[in-house]
Amino acid sequence: MEVAENVAVGTMVERVLASDADEAGTRNSRIEYLLESNELDMFSIRRRTGEFSCVTPVLLCRSRGR
Repeated sequence: MEVAENVAVGTMVERVLASDADEAGTRNSRIEYLLESNELDMFSIRRRTGEFSCVTPVLLCRSRGR
């Protein structure tokens, strides 16, 4: 995923989608999303929709020597 520098906090930057083969509307067909690793605390994900949003300003990161 690429995110432009200085994106405003709260901006949706990506959406993930999943599907389930169980009968729609049942407990077994419900899909929820979560971030397992968010070391920089830069993004949040809406549990029901899979929408990623910025929770802190996104700053340009550069590797040394590049």
